Amino acid sequence: MNAAGRLALALVLAAAAMPRAAAAQSGGGLGFGLSGGVTLPQQDAKDSFKNGYHVQGHLFYGLPALSILSLRVDGAYNKLDAKKIEDLSGDARVVSGTGNVVLGVNGGSVRPYAIGGAGVYSVRFRSTLGSFESRETQTKFGWNAGVGAGLTAGRATIFLEGRYHRVSTQGAKFTYVPITVGVLFH
Repeated sequence: MNAAGRLALALVLAAAAMPRAAAAQSGGGLGFGLSGGVTLPQQDAKDSFKNGYHVQGHLFYGLPALSILSLRVDGAYNKLDAKKIEDLSGDARVVSGTGNVVLGVNGGSVRPYAIGGAGVYSVRFRSTLGSFESRETQTKFGWNAGVGAGLTAGRATIFLEGRYHRVSTQGAKFTYVPITVGVLFH
């Protein structure tokens, strides 16, 4: 099992251990949210980049007839600094807009969920050597999948999730896993 798979399993187990969690994102109605956290580069990206950070905004709609299913649109900004090699430094910036399906689990006090979808990712690579700077931006299609769990308090849900993102950049796949903590308002 790779690192992303181990992370997903750990999040599901952590959600199951929470003593008083309620609905993750199921139920009817429109809502919005904000979140952020650490971004972990994966596969080839891990060789070139250090852990970074991200912030996100969310809009979601719970389908009333299917209380376990909701739709969520995420806008995200991720930044990862390059591992410095002598005088060479840089970073990667990913701005994305994704459409996702969220499938929750009914019953019990804990309701973990699975999330997945696709969208458009603008990936900018920047490198600096002395006074010379190079920038390359690519806008590409990508997809994501992950798991999470939430704790509902009144009209807000605090959530923790991890998702694997894969973007088909020119000549390579750029992959990363944001570990996110956030709040959704119903």
